[in-house]
Amino acid sequence: MSLEKLLKNKLIAKTASSPRQVDEVFKVAKRDLNAARNSLREGDFDWALAIAYNSMLQAGRALMLKRGYRAMGEF
Repeated sequence: MSLEKLLKNKLIAKTASSPRQVDEVFKVAKRDLNAARNSLREGDFDWALAIAYNSMLQAGRALMLKRGYRAMGEF
């Protein structure tokens, strides 16, 4: 789906964000990635996958904020 359609369908919205906000969200992504690595080392594969997936979502959210957008809905 194009950016224009995402905006039109109100799936994303323009937003103002600060570098600090972007950094905070990205810190969560890094924290979760480290936790996933630890769970993987411990053999807890299902939990490692869940945490790694959340890390990816947070990294994507940080990128969207950096570009001036946010997802609509609850987090």
